[in-house]
Amino acid sequence: MRAVYVYPKSKFLSFTLAGREYIELIRAAGWIVEEVDEEEWNGDVSVWPTFMHPFFYLSYKLKRGPVVAVDVADSSALSREAVALLNRFAPFASVPSRYAEMVFKHSGYAGRVFVWHHYLGEKWWFGKPNCGRTFRESGDLHILYFLVHSGWRKGADVLAKSLRILRDRGVKFVLVLKRLDIEDPLKSPLVKEFKTVEISERLDEDCLIKLYDDVASGPGVLALPSRGGGFERNGLEALSRGLPVVAPLGGSWTEYFPPELSPLLVRAVAMEPVFTLNKYHVGVGPSADPAEMAEKLLIAPRYVEAVARVKPMLMARFSKEAVYAQVSRSLVELARYAAR
Repeated sequence: MRAVYVYPKSKFLSFTLAGREYIELIRAAGWIVEEVDEEEWNGDVSVWPTFMHPFFYLSYKLKRGPVVAVDVADSSALSREAVALLNRFAPFASVPSRYAEMVFKHSGYAGRVFVWHHYLGEKWWFGKPNCGRTFRESGDLHILYFLVHSGWRKGADVLAKSLRILRDRGVKFVLVLKRLDIEDPLKSPLVKEFKTVEISERLDEDCLIKLYDDVASGPGVLALPSRGGGFERNGLEALSRGLPVVAPLGGSWTEYFPPELSPLLVRAVAMEPVFTLNKYHVGVGPSADPAEMAEKLLIAPRYVEAVARVKPMLMARFSKEAVYAQVSRSLVELARYAAR
């Protein structure tokens, strides 16, 4: 079988990285995949299947279908416009989590939804990184936080409140802030108020793994206070390296929180819009209780052994082999659709 995969090939986005992974798995199943950069795509869908990734932000080029919509649900609901586009052009959709599958169906999408998780390769589960950098400054509690974009969606304001609580209690900690070199007004209180190690450059895979390892080597935790997101891969990456994760109760990330780690989930004090101006993702997400999050950030290092115990189960679900099985089953359905 031959397929066309349209995605932001020449950029460096989460969609780009996920697209490359999915293309690799589709090819591993014996398919021929033509990669097309979104900037160069003219909207042609003469080949079945044509994968559009991300579907919503490329849909303005579409004049006809059918296509396979590869996208996410960043909030609890899709807009009527988003669902209308899906139902008109995409009899099949691929999403990275069961949460996103639920949102697509509950919002009114009538097609078939495939769940293709993001996966972590063998190096994440077993490998030792080859990186000469050091990301730990002291023996104090290190709190790792990713703010690549969308500070409100990523819960930067919630984390700032939690860190103020810890500071006022006299807790010594270092905020390890992984970000891209962008301006975000919610970044300012994090950088200006607390002892912070800022990492703004892109890290290769080895140094990214080393970042998690260094934070995990002493008292450390990943803060994941996101209100929304289709998967939030950095939470799974942290767990694969033995680093506990504190996150809100609710959302796609809870999929990789087995019962042993549920004490690290924080109750929501409100369900708030994930975006203020977005014509596709119009739902809400959990806003974590800052006081409870502060307490769980403090106790999270006690769960290192629990993280080690659940790691084999997580690997069984989120390894490359597991996601290849998901993709392979989906390709069988897509081939049958072509033969109709």
